[in-house]
Amino acid sequence: MVKRIQIDGNAVSDIAYYEEINRVVMVDQSWRISQSLDAFNDLLYGSCGGRQGVQTS
Repeated sequence: MVKRIQIDGNAVSDIAYYEEINRVVMVDQSWRISQSLDAFNDLLYGSCGGRQGVQTS
C-alpha cells in the first residue's frame, strides 16, 4: 500500500515550510523536526516521523 502525504503549498512561505512539514508528517509524533535540511533528509528517507520504516528506492 502506498502512503500519500500532501503538503499545502499555500501554507508554505520561507521557513514556515518546516511548520507545514511537521503538521502533515509528524502527526503521530511527540516531537517535531528542526529547521534543518539534515532533519528533512532523515524524514524523507524514512528514519523518523510519518515515513518511519517506509522503504525508498
